[in-house]
Amino acid sequence: MVYKFSPRLLPTITVLLLLPLLISLGFWQLQRAEFKRTLLASYDTNRNAKPLALKDAPNQPENFIPIHIQGHYDNQHSILVDNVIIDHQVGYYVVTPILLSREFHRQAILINRGWIPRGASREHLPKVSAVIEPVALEGFVSYPNPKPFLLNDADEKQPISWPLRVPALKLKQLENKLGYSLYPYLLKLKAEEKTGFKRNWQPTLRMGPQKHEAYAFQWFALALTLLVLYLMVSFRRTNETANKK
Repeated sequence: MVYKFSPRLLPTITVLLLLPLLISLGFWQLQRAEFKRTLLASYDTNRNAKPLALKDAPNQPENFIPIHIQGHYDNQHSILVDNVIIDHQVGYYVVTPILLSREFHRQAILINRGWIPRGASREHLPKVSAVIEPVALEGFVSYPNPKPFLLNDADEKQPISWPLRVPALKLKQLENKLGYSLYPYLLKLKAEEKTGFKRNWQPTLRMGPQKHEAYAFQWFALALTLLVLYLMVSFRRTNETANKK
C-alpha cells in the first residue's frame, strides 16, 4: 500500500487561517517577554544612577533614567489619568506640566506626581494642590504607551475643563490643549520629592518574562500540533501497489 498526499478543502483553509495566527501569537509573547526583561533590567541599572540635567539627557533616554529639572508647575493645567488601581482602590495619576526656563524655548515636561483616590463620586474630581514657588526636582524617565488599549474615548470628547480627566496620556493631543510643546516622555516624581502624592515606581508585573515565554511555547506547540494533524488527515492510503524493481 502507498500513501498519497490528498488534502481536503476545509482542513486546508483551516490550517491556512490558524497556523499563521498561532505562530504570530507565539512571537508576540516572546516580544512581550523581551520588553519586560528589558524594563526590569533598566530599573535595576538606572534607579540609583546620578541624575542628569535635562539639557545633558539624550534625545531618547531609557526608561527609569533619573533626570533633574527646574521650573514652575503649571497649576492651572493638571491632568488626571483615569482608572488607576492601587491597593484595590480606583483613583487617578496626577500629571502636572512643569514650565521650563527660557533656554528651553517655552517647552514643558509632564510630571507624574503620583496617585490619589477617586473619592465617593466620579462626577466630582479631586482637588490637586497647587505649588506656587519654583521647584527643582528629580524624576525617572517614562514613555507613555503610544497605542493604549481604550474601551472608548468619551472623556476626550468632552469640553475641555481643568483638571483634565483622560483615559491615557496622548502627548500630541495634550500639546494642542495646552498650547505649548512637550518633551516626548514624562518624569515619574521620585519618592523623596515633596510635591507629589502616593507613588512607588518599581515595576510590578502581573506577568513576568518567564510566563510570557511559557505562553509562547504553548502557542508554538499548538501550531506544530495543528500541522501534524493536517498532514495525518491529508495523507491517504491508496490501493495502488508500489512498483518494485
